[in-house]
Amino acid sequence: MECTYDEAFDSLFIENRSYGIIETDSKSGLIDIYTGETVIPCEYDELELLWYTGLFNAKKKGNILSLI
Repeated sequence: MECTYDEAFDSLFIENRSYGIIETDSKSGLIDIYTGETVIPCEYDELELLWYTGLFNAKKKGNILSLI
């Protein structure tokens, strides 16, 4: 099986689901580990989980966005 991502990190358990931060071409994204579905596309410079809300801050071209 060919590797799809350049980097994968430890899973995150959020609201009874497991997610994984992934990286392709130095851009970060998020997948649902159970379904393999991309939840946040790999187009962000950084992703940071806000633990108490289940939201992510995403940095793209110097701008910070909040993503679900």
